[in-house]
Amino acid sequence: MDAKVEAHCIDCSHTSSPEKLHVGEIRSYRLSSSIRLSCRNGHHNSLLANNPTESTPLLREGEFLRALNWQISIARRSKHSHTANVATVLGIHVEMPMLDRLIERLGESLHDSDRCMHSDDGLIWLLLPQTDHQALRDLEQQLADWFKNLQTDKREQQALEFGACVLPDQLNENDDAELLLKRLSAAIA
Repeated sequence: MDAKVEAHCIDCSHTSSPEKLHVGEIRSYRLSSSIRLSCRNGHHNSLLANNPTESTPLLREGEFLRALNWQISIARRSKHSHTANVATVLGIHVEMPMLDRLIERLGESLHDSDRCMHSDDGLIWLLLPQTDHQALRDLEQQLADWFKNLQTDKREQQALEFGACVLPDQLNENDDAELLLKRLSAAIA
């Protein structure tokens, strides 16, 4: 036997049956790419957990942009000092089926101070403090080799696409975090 269903108005306390109610969309929601990735992977070992004890958390966009803007500020301030570099920003493009494995691999390869973000345009962004040009090339080569060995179907080989900027060497005068990521994503596409 089905229970009787009634709707009660919060404002006037009027009671109606569901058939007499007007249906309308109040608000539309959609999941971000980071949350979709989290749902696919589960939360227990996910890099998406914003927990400082986990290595290389995949940050939300706002948090990543704040961290990147901070590194840009440090780079500008120390541009003429003895410090050779402050940080590197690396963008990586990979097709969706391999994304989970790439993020898992990044969690194993990067340092505790490194940060990641998965943007809605499908790119993985890394903020790598104290990483110079040579260390960047080494990381790109390591990831490319790992990715190549991971692919089983040799007919449909994909390559990782990279876009990078070493701070302060390759920083433009007007760059902030958003502008820098747009410039680098245009170079990858």
